[in-house]
Amino acid sequence: MLEFDQNGLIKREAPAVQTYYLSGGTRTAWEHLVLNQAETLVKQTLESTSSEDRFPRVVSSHRHLSPAKATLARMYDIESQFYEEGYSRDSKARVTKVQFYSNLAADVKGRGRLNILNDLIEALSEGWEDLHPFVRAINRLSVSTIYLFVGGSERMLVGAKDGYHFQHINIPLTGNDQQTAPVHYLAARFIPPLALIGKRELVAVPTTPVHPDVLDKVRLPKPDNTPQEAIEQLLEDAYYRQRYVVPLEGAEIHFQNARDLQGLTLIESQGYILSNVRTTKGEAFVSIRLDDGSCVDPAYMLQTRGGITEAPKNLSEWSYVVALAYHDLVTAEEVSTSGYRPIAIPKSETLSREKATSNHRPSVIYIPRKVQVRSRPEFREPYQGLSRPLKPHDVVGYIRRGNITPEHQRELAIWELETGIKVPEIPEGHTFTRPYFVPKESGQRTKELPTFIRRKISEQLAGHESL
Repeated sequence: MLEFDQNGLIKREAPAVQTYYLSGGTRTAWEHLVLNQAETLVKQTLESTSSEDRFPRVVSSHRHLSPAKATLARMYDIESQFYEEGYSRDSKARVTKVQFYSNLAADVKGRGRLNILNDLIEALSEGWEDLHPFVRAINRLSVSTIYLFVGGSERMLVGAKDGYHFQHINIPLTGNDQQTAPVHYLAARFIPPLALIGKRELVAVPTTPVHPDVLDKVRLPKPDNTPQEAIEQLLEDAYYRQRYVVPLEGAEIHFQNARDLQGLTLIESQGYILSNVRTTKGEAFVSIRLDDGSCVDPAYMLQTRGGITEAPKNLSEWSYVVALAYHDLVTAEEVSTSGYRPIAIPKSETLSREKATSNHRPSVIYIPRKVQVRSRPEFREPYQGLSRPLKPHDVVGYIRRGNITPEHQRELAIWELETGIKVPEIPEGHTFTRPYFVPKESGQRTKELPTFIRRKISEQLAGHESL
């Protein structure tokens, strides 16, 4: 809830600046920190796992295993042996473990085998649902450890597109304790988008990440409906009404009076929106896939009591503010003469909103990320791609009385295959009329629609009861 002073102006909290960051140290100290935290997370996972489910046997000697999967199996075997030896720091298994990780990281960095880490990350997702949950947790931590070994306290691997890209990251601490650096949490944040980040996309990488312990304290603008509904509405409207493209070098977006949100850097690449969202409590990476509306943001991967686990893929306000900014950039929403675009305040803050003056409502300023000195191109480059299919007519497909012919059944099967929109079950004595489109021929282009829009049309058809 926003608070106001006696003059009716919004009270601003003092920024919660994270004062302490992990300081530089020796390579050995960094590797010990990474291993110690990984072992702590494994022990936490063990505490939340029944004894019969701890380190289930995994056969790793089959010849059909790919090199990456064989490496994952080998790391799992080493961890299992370490567990059997009581997690003693002096055990033979731990010595083997340190040597194995160090040698593998050296292969990735120094011997031109840049595909090793990419292959390990890809192997994690293959057959993921078939793996025992405990095995998944151990494999994820193993890849996280290798990833962190490749980088270091002075620089972390943040991109693997067209080569490896490293960047200095201010790793936040809790107080001044170096052991509280959330290195495996950061690994879980940086690993998913690695393949998307190249030299051009580095602007979307956060250099001062928000500490996971304060994530729930970050206040961001909220939509009136759920973030997922709001994001899909924004992306759908942006798809049909796109007039401009995001500048190739990206765009800087500054927010005012938007709770803890200060601004973001946004760039579009390979069908994704990539963004570094800046708040008073730190920065976070957000990516949104334009085809299906799926998002990766601070709610995607969390460090929990049970170790590194996959959080439910519910979309959060982090993704919402990025989708909002992208929508306004490409649809060219008009701004007032002051250069501000108002942001809706949540309904829960209606009373406070009535007290706010127009100069202190949440607003946003769009500026180019780079300014060309010799030429002054228009701020927003016009969209010059293929024309978009027109939005479906309000009349959706429906079931009606009539005898369906074999020819019409074949037409519906082809239409369903081409568009990806599921035809509802048709009862006996009825037929199905496909959705109306304006113009009529645009129905042939339905298959060009983003996945999440086709999914929405399918849901509308499934819920339509007209006969």
